[in-house]
Formats: sequence, structure tokens, C-alpha cells
Amino acid sequence: MSFEKWMTWALVVVLTAAMSTASAKKRGNGNEGGGGDDGGGTTVPIVPGEIVFSDAVGSIEIKLDGTNEQPNLGPSGADPSNLSFAGGGRWYLTVKVSGTIPEFNEGEIVGTLQWQDVFAVNSLTGEEIQLTDLSADGLYVYEAKWSRDGNDSEIYLVTEDVSAALILFDGEVVLETTDYTNVPPVLLTLDVSALEIDVASKTMQIPAPATRLELLASNHAVSQVERVRDFAVSPDGTLGAYELEDFIIRDVFIFDVATGATLAILDGGRDPSWSPDGSKLVFATRTTVEVFDTETGLATVLQSEIKREQSNFWNPEFSPDGNYILYSSQHPQGKDISFEAQVINADGSQRVEVDSRFRGTVRWVAD
Repeated sequence: MSFEKWMTWALVVVLTAAMSTASAKKRGNGNEGGGGDDGGGTTVPIVPGEIVFSDAVGSIEIKLDGTNEQPNLGPSGADPSNLSFAGGGRWYLTVKVSGTIPEFNEGEIVGTLQWQDVFAVNSLTGEEIQLTDLSADGLYVYEAKWSRDGNDSEIYLVTEDVSAALILFDGEVVLETTDYTNVPPVLLTLDVSALEIDVASKTMQIPAPATRLELLASNHAVSQVERVRDFAVSPDGTLGAYELEDFIIRDVFIFDVATGATLAILDGGRDPSWSPDGSKLVFATRTTVEVFDTETGLATVLQSEIKREQSNFWNPEFSPDGNYILYSSQHPQGKDISFEAQVINADGSQRVEVDSRFRGTVRWVAD
């Protein structure tokens, strides 16, 4: 099926799903075409790349087999660059508080909003470079990730434009929340690469942080919904995916980056992540790990819940070569539950348990 035909198919499916309770996709059973569970193995495959995971202190890079462990100065939960530079350092993207703005409601100041900006942090030196300057500028940043094109050529930001709610009160800019209604999240691109940041650091020629107006020049409307999280843009920048969380209900939406149009909905999905070539999207549900094929528009189950062995899946991630998938799950043991990480072939076969710390994986990056 051609990409154009798939897009047409997906749009029809979404419209149909809105009119009925039918699922917006068809799942394989995971036991056909080489997929499915082969039981827990013991030999960890030798795979190129480094697993980056977070703990309460910060970020750690390590090989899949547990060798070459490198604690670093990347903030916990920050997105590491795929490229590494002098000494093996990477640039980690993080969103953190850079200032505050008063909240004005019913004629009085009722609190403060912590304003956030995007920073790049060097994993070896801890150097921070501020990439945006949005304090009191009306653009709130939720999330920042490197593009997944292998070269970290740009940065994607998930934002909310609240500029319409900014007013002057006693000569001070405040956020008027009396009648404020959340606006749809917007996906923006920041045109700076990890290589450019590294060169700027070495030459001490740090560019000025991007402003709201500069960012809005790359505006892509994403969705007319709230509580959006875990954006993942395909390596070629044409398709995106995000998780919509509504209390305990979660679904993954696939959308066209240029238009924001929803192309498919993956019921119960969470933690979407693209394959290196952009042809597949892996995601988890409470009971499965699945992969969505952008050519056919179908999702196939790679791993399923096994009583007293694995359940409640999350955080699947392709290896840099696309041949393996790492994921996390719960392992019920009597009244106790342990949290484990597993690696499988990209077709779902040969499940092997790996370091349980990988359940906090942020990204599987190149060597």
C-alpha cells in the first residue's frame, strides 16, 4: 500500500471510529510471521548503541549487556543527542523553570506560574546553554526533544500559546486566568542542531535564545485536545505521534506534522517511539507491546501479557539499527511486583531479560 493510500485509509478509519465503537486499527496476534513470545532467554545480544536511562540523580549511559556504564551530568529525564562529541559527551535537552509570572484571578493576584525554557546540558562538563527565552512572553513549553533523524538536526517543542491571557496590572505583566480556557497544544521546531550547539560551546559564540515570535514562525497545529504527552516525530519529520491521557484512559494518535490532521488512533496505546527508518511506530498498552506499520496501516502484537511473568508494558524503544526493541514490564511474584526490562528482536521473537534499571530508559542512542 502506498503512503498516500495509507493516509487516505487512516483518515477514513478515524472518521469511522468516531461514529462507532470499532477500533481504529487491526491487530495481529503476535504469533504469526515470526512475532510473539519465545520465552525468557538468558543471552543478551551484542547490539550497537548506548542505553540512556534516568534515576533520581541524573542520567546514565550503558551498553545493553551492562558494560561501559557511564554516569553523567545530563539531567534526569532529559533527551540526549544521538550524536556524541569530544570525549563522548552528548547534549541533553531539558525544560526547566527560568522565571515566574503572577496569576491574576477575579481581580486579585492569587499565585504565580513557573515559566519554563529549554536548555542544552553537556553530559561531561554540565555546561548549560539556554535555547529559548520565553519568560513572560506568552509561550509555555511542556516538552523538548531532538529530531529522530540520527543527526539531531533540529528540536521539537510542545507548547501552549497563552499570550492572549497576558495583561498589565499595576505596571506588571500578569496571567489573567479568570475566564481562561486552555488552547490546543502546538508543535514547534527550533532550528538548531546538536552539532551547532557543540561548536558554539567550543568557540564560546553562544547565540541568543529564541523568542516566541521566532518560534511561532515554525508553527504546526497538532490537536484540538488537552493532556497531550510523549510527542514523537518520525525521522523524516512528516509524521508525528503523541499519547493522549485522560485520567486512566490513554490512546496514541498519529498525525500529519504539516497539517495537524489525525491519521490514526491506537486504542489504549502509550509511549510511542519510531523506528530509525520511520516505517514503524512501536508502542505499549497495559497488556501488549505492538508495532504500527505506516505502509499497511496495521498494528501487530509483538509481546502479550503472560500470567505471573509479564504484564503492564511501557516505554518500548527501537535500537539504533532498528533490529531490536527494548521495553519494560511488571513481573508479579506472589503479592509482590518487580519491574523488569526485556529486549526482543524487532519481529517480537527471542525475549531476553536485561538490566532492570533500563525500565527508566529515555533513548537508545548511537555509539
